Amino acid sequence: MTNIENLRRQIDSLDEEIKSLLLKRLEIVSEIGKIKGENLIAVKDRRREEEIIKRLTENAGRQGETYIKHIYDSVFEASRNLEERKYGVVGGESLVSKSPFIHNAFGNPHYSAYPVKPEDLKSFVQNSDLSGYNVTMPHKVSVMEYLDEVSPEAKAIGAVNTVVVKGNKKIGYNTDYMGFIEALRYHRIRVDGKKVCVLGSGGASKAVRYALGQEKAKEIIVVSRAGEITYADTAVYADAEVLINCTPVGYGQGNSDTPVDISRYANLEGVYDAIYIPDPTRLVFEARQAGINAHNGLYMLIAQAAHSHRLFGLPYPEGGVIEGLYRRLSKKSIVLMGMPGSGKTELGKLLAISRNLSYADTDELIEAETGTPVPKIIKEYGEAYFREIEKSIIKKLSTNPPDVISLGGGAVKDKENRYLIKSMGRVFWIIRDIDSLATSGRPLSVDLEKLVKERYPIYESLCDEKINNNCRISEAFEEITKLL
Repeated sequence: MTNIENLRRQIDSLDEEIKSLLLKRLEIVSEIGKIKGENLIAVKDRRREEEIIKRLTENAGRQGETYIKHIYDSVFEASRNLEERKYGVVGGESLVSKSPFIHNAFGNPHYSAYPVKPEDLKSFVQNSDLSGYNVTMPHKVSVMEYLDEVSPEAKAIGAVNTVVVKGNKKIGYNTDYMGFIEALRYHRIRVDGKKVCVLGSGGASKAVRYALGQEKAKEIIVVSRAGEITYADTAVYADAEVLINCTPVGYGQGNSDTPVDISRYANLEGVYDAIYIPDPTRLVFEARQAGINAHNGLYMLIAQAAHSHRLFGLPYPEGGVIEGLYRRLSKKSIVLMGMPGSGKTELGKLLAISRNLSYADTDELIEAETGTPVPKIIKEYGEAYFREIEKSIIKKLSTNPPDVISLGGGAVKDKENRYLIKSMGRVFWIIRDIDSLATSGRPLSVDLEKLVKERYPIYESLCDEKINNNCRISEAFEEITKLL
């Protein structure tokens, strides 16, 4: 036993030496990480690791070789973690952002969201261990005073949305204006030679105005609550040809607010809303209903992120990555609408079961909430009462839509519902000939021709896709799945 204890003491002494050497190694690794960060050198160097293993295992014997390889796998992993550069997006306390998903899709797995209070921003900038980060509301302007340098473009704009740390310097850039220009071109909204009305005067507005100048807009009118031109000064901006919303009004799933009444603008050719949740925003929806080319801020978000990714020292996403990601993030819930008895419920359940998707039927939700069948509600309390319940159900659904939604035939009658329906997802109009519609137990289907005249124009204005359901239900199902 004494011999074992002596040997263990020798091991303990060696462990102390190893610990000291490992800590010294980690200090050097940390310094290497800083140099790599400053010079935008990749963290992982597989050839260097292989050279170290080869050198250390030479003449170590089979058992020693296995032992060394096993230990150094852990050493290399710890070193890479220490050298690894971290990134993120910095916003307000209630920060909800698609940026982590976007940057992860670009090939940066070390990107996270960081909610920061305005009073804590200075401390965050000074003490953060991030190698780079994006900045969003409400910090785009205030962050500038805590930076060591600001790029000429960001200085001219007066706002920063990207910070890169190089050594001890924190340098601010603005990629919002580049993303906005690319979004305008992608959506074919022309601003050259046009009068443009910009809503809001914050950081996003500053970048948009700079971009509009680059794109040679004829006149730029800035409308804000307390600026030189306010929302009450309709005569000044009502003749604008392009409208850009840079306010947070309308942001958030289920939010049906809009910053302005689109009918005030008689000459509008294009509308762009920098908000990307919901899709569409109420502003974009109403513009589209008026036949105006209108889009939300998702493409701008992805495009500016690509430029930030490049500033972080990572390769710019090429080969259709941006457009592919845009299409991927634009995918929404499947919303089925159409006349009563057209097969919406059967199709909805078939889609949900076959694709393992969540599902909701508004009529079933109404019955679950009231404990009364829909036909009985209508017969005993009237259609108006039923529509109010239906409206509240759709409002609730819109805040967190399931994957598949089957609507009651008359849900589209309410104007507020129409917007919420579009904001929830891709709308499929299920069409079945009148003489094939089921009418039994449907008190509102007494005069189908009247319903057709009333509802078909609304269905037409809301639908993204039309599905013929006059044959077997399986054929309509296959038609929908091909479009998904």
